[in-house]
Amino acid sequence: MLDALAWIEGVLSGSDSDRVDRALLVAGEVLANAVEHRGENDALEMHISIRTTDRQLDMSIVEPSREVTLERLEAATLPEEALATSGRGLFLIRTLADEIATVGDSGTTYSFFEREMP
Repeated sequence: MLDALAWIEGVLSGSDSDRVDRALLVAGEVLANAVEHRGENDALEMHISIRTTDRQLDMSIVEPSREVTLERLEAATLPEEALATSGRGLFLIRTLADEIATVGDSGTTYSFFEREMP
């Protein structure tokens, strides 16, 4: 997981630091959730793609879990206990990702877009 985050950071190295931070936060939460919630025998193969220009960032992560549904994402909230060490992932993903779509039986695709105004 750390290798994937380092790769994302490297790809975005010339970008605005806020853009990089938001992309790493989304990616980190998606990757952490996939690792934490995978089944005992589930293979963990993820596909990450990034396209960036001066004015936009498109990042897509496909992970094998079918546990995350759009209903669960829409209902995600912050934990009531402010010092809780888990329970924020889906809320953060939903808040920062512009598009989240399930892809048949193959898993979940999270797409993060950030566009600057001309």
